[in-house]
Amino acid sequence: MNSLIQLDKEILLYLNSFGAPVWDYFFWFFSGTLVWIPLYASLLYLIIKKTQLNSLWIILAITLTIVLCDQISSGLFKPLFERLRPSHDYEIGNKVILLHGFKAGKFGFVSSHAANTFGLSTLISLLFRNRTLSIFFILWATINSYSRIYLGLHYLGDIIAGALIGILSAMFVFYLYKNIVLTKYSSNKTTISTLREDKNIGNNVIIVGLVSIAIMFLSSLQLIKII
Repeated sequence: MNSLIQLDKEILLYLNSFGAPVWDYFFWFFSGTLVWIPLYASLLYLIIKKTQLNSLWIILAITLTIVLCDQISSGLFKPLFERLRPSHDYEIGNKVILLHGFKAGKFGFVSSHAANTFGLSTLISLLFRNRTLSIFFILWATINSYSRIYLGLHYLGDIIAGALIGILSAMFVFYLYKNIVLTKYSSNKTTISTLREDKNIGNNVIIVGLVSIAIMFLSSLQLIKII
């Protein structure tokens, strides 16, 4: 275990050392929450438009997934394991490159960002079964999780464990949705079919996400020019 912990620290310092001003701001934006409101809003609009009243069950499933991921990662694991973040670690804390001196909370195992984003991505993949949409959300979750390493706030081990919690939580919620909601309410079976039949479903959501990412990158370039 000590060897794994030491390896985790070495990987963090190695990845955290690769930085440039434009990527500093880009990953700072990417790691945020408010910047993704347009993406969440477009996804919510798509679900309501396609499934109408039955969208309440899907929204409930998404909400339950996020709550599970957040509570298991932040409410259970962090206080249970009390593993210091790289930014608070007494051994390597002074070697970690932090943007704006931001250290976040004291404990980091596991990453809530990884749990939440991979939880949402997994549930979306299970619900829609659309390859393009699934690939987009998985890449989005991966980059979002990597941003936490880049910013010196999480070890790779925090990210991997968080991603696993997110994936398993989403699979559990989808199991409940499939075996309780779809079994009890036959109209929801049509809802799933509606989400899976259209090969172009989710394209607008992807476009909103890509535009958000492009704006982040252009904003990063502009901030460098200002500075």
